[in-house]
Amino acid sequence: MNARLRSGMATLALCAAGLIGGCVTFEQSPVSRYHCDAALIGDWQPAKTEALKRPIQVAADCRVRWPEDDGGTFETTLRSFELDDARYLAFTPGEADRLMDMDGDLVKSAPAGSLLLARYRIDGTEMKVWLADPEAALEPDANGKAAARKLEDRFAHVEGNRRATAKLLRERGEALFRTSQTEGMTRFTRITTDTTP
Repeated sequence: MNARLRSGMATLALCAAGLIGGCVTFEQSPVSRYHCDAALIGDWQPAKTEALKRPIQVAADCRVRWPEDDGGTFETTLRSFELDDARYLAFTPGEADRLMDMDGDLVKSAPAGSLLLARYRIDGTEMKVWLADPEAALEPDANGKAAARKLEDRFAHVEGNRRATAKLLRERGEALFRTSQTEGMTRFTRITTDTTP
């Protein structure tokens, strides 16, 4: 695990490395279309850790430039959606694997076409990000049914179509992402809204 993960960094509105011991993937997105959340635009630094030499940059079209340890930059597009008042980002296993520096583990384990979702909240210059907790996803609900099935020791997979996924997030989103807890949460601070080179 490299310094990026040890410092508690995560993909912008995607993940906090090593905080929940695994990942949850979803068979289908709960929405048919994504959008670019203007609240994400700007330059960001992880809060309460050593500042990055280069900030995480999100352009007006939600194209994110993520600085890597070797001096390179990983680029992808942040795909946002909202359910009720909750904001989410969707990532492919390949994107999540690269951003979490998982050496292909997620790509190898996640079913084809699945997604990793992150829940986020922005208040002024601060952003809080949560990943779904595999343990929470595997816990049975009041009817004795778990939201996910176990893939490997570190992964859980939520099966279901778009409607079922949306229903799950609306009814159990707070519990799945443990948004009432600070453990497993990553904070970012916006340092500027100007992304002009």
